[in-house]
Amino acid sequence: MRQIVLLILSSCCLSVTEGADVTDISRLRQDLLRNYDKNARPVQSHQNTTVVKIYFFNYGFEFDENTRLLTLHCLVALIWKDELIHWDPLLYGNLSAIQFYPTEVWRPDILVYNSYEKSELDHFGNTLIHAQSLNASNSILLWVPPASLVVECDNVDFYRWPYDKQRCSINLTAWAHDGSEISLQMDDEPFSAKKPLQNREWDLVDNSVEQKSWTEMDILFTEIQIRMDIQRRSSTHVAGIVVVAIGITVAILTSFWLNPFAKERIPVILVAFLLNNIYLNYIYSIIPDNGERVPFLVCYFRDSLVMVLLALAWTIGLRHMAKAHMAIQLPAWINGLLDGIVGTILCLRPHPSPNPSENSREIINMERTEDDHEELVEEEILYRGDCGWFANVLDRIMFLIYFTVYSFLVLTL
Repeated sequence: MRQIVLLILSSCCLSVTEGADVTDISRLRQDLLRNYDKNARPVQSHQNTTVVKIYFFNYGFEFDENTRLLTLHCLVALIWKDELIHWDPLLYGNLSAIQFYPTEVWRPDILVYNSYEKSELDHFGNTLIHAQSLNASNSILLWVPPASLVVECDNVDFYRWPYDKQRCSINLTAWAHDGSEISLQMDDEPFSAKKPLQNREWDLVDNSVEQKSWTEMDILFTEIQIRMDIQRRSSTHVAGIVVVAIGITVAILTSFWLNPFAKERIPVILVAFLLNNIYLNYIYSIIPDNGERVPFLVCYFRDSLVMVLLALAWTIGLRHMAKAHMAIQLPAWINGLLDGIVGTILCLRPHPSPNPSENSREIINMERTEDDHEELVEEEILYRGDCGWFANVLDRIMFLIYFTVYSFLVLTL
């Protein structure tokens, strides 16, 4: 059927064939429009159903996330049989095609009834209608107006942003006629996959047509619902946001492998806190807040911010505990456990010897550059019994907890 539509479209430029002149055209128009009522459905019997076939030739589409509006730019081809417009081309100089203004003949009152534009009743413009004679008793009419259809998408959900998919529907119906008078027909796939719709941010991943009919108050209602599934192009957002989220995760996990008393540990956590806070506000500003659920990335950076603050508090607490004037003696069975396979898994250093002369101090060598000169700085950290070693044990346990939580969050990105 699409080939027929294209054939008729190509013939729209030729209103006459060889042998036809202006007199033939004028005479044919006068004969066809004489006693023609453009407000009445053009059938010989009111029991006849007018079949209207609909085709879409698309330019592209736009989707406004803030207003939830989808705008489809297209040509809408409507083909129907007008039982009152027919002629014998031999009687009119072999004239087989003629054009009418939309105000001259009857048009199917197809309406996008879920259109967002309340004042726009005629979505399909004011373009010529092409009449093609098939034989002396049959002809078809073709109307191909440009259209910009604006509909509001329901159930918009940005939870999976920037991997989100949205579904929008365009509902077509004959406004003033029931299903027994006008029958709407359309292909199962209105948008060809060979020529995808153009949009820089969204891809049309699926489209389908569902024809519905129901009876209410002894009236047959029909409609055609065109469903469009669009998916966001996420590569730019992944490079600029998701990678940063993973980087913050790595930084916090790495901080737990630094010595609790290392000077660079708190700066690493503070940098992660700063980045986390900046990106949380940035994500909140660019993702619309009119979705059904809170976007996952907002939840991710929110939860990550809390975890970063807990890591900072944890580090300060460990330092205070290790430098406190108290002795923590672990039970022998815990020491034995940590000196065995558990300690190996946690990558712990050997348990400090009871002899304070051997393991009473830990020397941390740190490099610091100042005025282009490097010097070694030794920071002396006194162990209060098992306190310093136990701080490392707690650090490893906290690392496992954070690793589990962050792994769950990252895998759901």
